[in-house]
Amino acid sequence: MYSVCAAVNDVEVIKSPLDVKNGRFLPKTEEIISILSGPNAARIKLLFLTSPGNPTGTCIPNDLVRTILDHPTWRGLVILDEAYIDFTEKTSAVALFDEGYQNLVVMQTLSKGFGLAGIRMGISFQSPELAQILANTKAPYSIGTPTATVALRALSKEVGFTLEYALPCPADCFTTESAVDEANSKFASGEPHVAGRGAGERVP
Repeated sequence: MYSVCAAVNDVEVIKSPLDVKNGRFLPKTEEIISILSGPNAARIKLLFLTSPGNPTGTCIPNDLVRTILDHPTWRGLVILDEAYIDFTEKTSAVALFDEGYQNLVVMQTLSKGFGLAGIRMGISFQSPELAQILANTKAPYSIGTPTATVALRALSKEVGFTLEYALPCPADCFTTESAVDEANSKFASGEPHVAGRGAGERVP
């Protein structure tokens, strides 16, 4: 879908084939680093990775993601799609925020592990600064009250299945009980709200 969205918006896509030797189905780290160091590097703003992959089910080790994040000259964003992370025992790349990375975005969804595809609700984790930019540029009222209500219920302690259970998540991340209670209060009072969260910090 990323390539489709890029084509619709007339954005060029540079593809890097997976390493399929012995059924690995992993990104070719050296090739990616080479592309990000090449003549087109300045024009590349976003790098998309999927972990676990679909349909391969292959998880990208966080060490591999860290290698790309540590590129010495490229200044774009690494966007990691973890839509199927709930079905694995892999540590989410959300853990990399504890190492101070500002150029990482981790995306997850309630459509897969939570079985809530009908509400069309996703979650992104990023630095507080990037979360603020996203909050400033997103469409107003982008999440309807019915969707927000179901999502908050799914992430609540009462239901018992939260992202904190599904993956190692900082204690003050999106799924903390106080955050859910605060968000419920805002929705009930009609206060403006945002859907994104910075890693470990609430967007005002």
